Formats: sequence, C-alpha cells, structure tokens
Amino acid sequence: MSIYGGIITFVVLWWIVLLCVLPFGIVSQTESGKITTGTDYGAPIKSNIKKKLIIATGVTFIFWLVIFIIMQNNMIELSQFSVFDGR
Repeated sequence: MSIYGGIITFVVLWWIVLLCVLPFGIVSQTESGKITTGTDYGAPIKSNIKKKLIIATGVTFIFWLVIFIIMQNNMIELSQFSVFDGR
C-alpha cells in the first residue's frame, strides 16, 4: 500500500466510522423534557462531539492497521479478484 493509498483508506474509513458513532448517546430535548425556545425539539441536549471524534479516530486506526498488515503481508492481493486483473 502506497502512502497515498494509506491516507485515502484512512480518511474513507474515518468518515464511515464517524457516521456510525455520531448517533450514540444522543438525548433529544423532547426526551429530556428541557426544550429551549427557538430550537428544534429533536436537537440534542449534549452532542459530545469531541469525544466522538476521538473514538472515531481510535477505532479507524485499528481498522486501518488491520488492513495495512493484511496488504503488507500479501495475505490478500487485489489481483486475485477479477475486477482488478491489471488490464
């Protein structure tokens, strides 16, 4: 895996993991009973975005590391698949 391939893989995985992590722990204003005037009733009370960004980065690094090890040790070669036959 080249440096650019590694970076692109990390960024794509990071966005996927972030979008999976974002809904965890969200409590809406309606659920909590504390509705602020002028806001949407479904708006979260506390989003914890910094914590979620850190979690997403850590989980992504683990996934990326597994993919990197598999690619570096040639456990799976893309040429094995008919889509990547090199033509």
